[in-house]
Amino acid sequence: MGVAAIVYVEDVPASLAFYERVLEVERDHLDDDGSYGELKSGIGFAANWHAERNLDLPFRRAERDGIPLGFELDFAVDDVDAVFRRACEAGAVPVWEPQDKPWGRAAMFRDADGVLVHVSRA
Repeated sequence: MGVAAIVYVEDVPASLAFYERVLEVERDHLDDDGSYGELKSGIGFAANWHAERNLDLPFRRAERDGIPLGFELDFAVDDVDAVFRRACEAGAVPVWEPQDKPWGRAAMFRDADGVLVHVSRA
């Protein structure tokens, strides 16, 4: 069974560019209107207005400085320190710096939309 995630964001092209740079992963595609795109890792990004237009229920946007949403993106990487450094250089907000945990080296930051991102050594 494969698992994928779609994260609703304000600026899909900017989110794709951030994750491409920080995680050094390739883009799979970006729709012509810029409203949806995916990374080859399986993570997709959709414009907030997709949810607001297509869901018949209240929708809370992720906010950079708001209360984090009830999930995190978790990536296994080769170099936690390098990913964390690139994320901060690209504008991420540190949650906790790289440190050794019982499961290995790990760090956490929030992206431009306030999404929690956890990285740990592969």
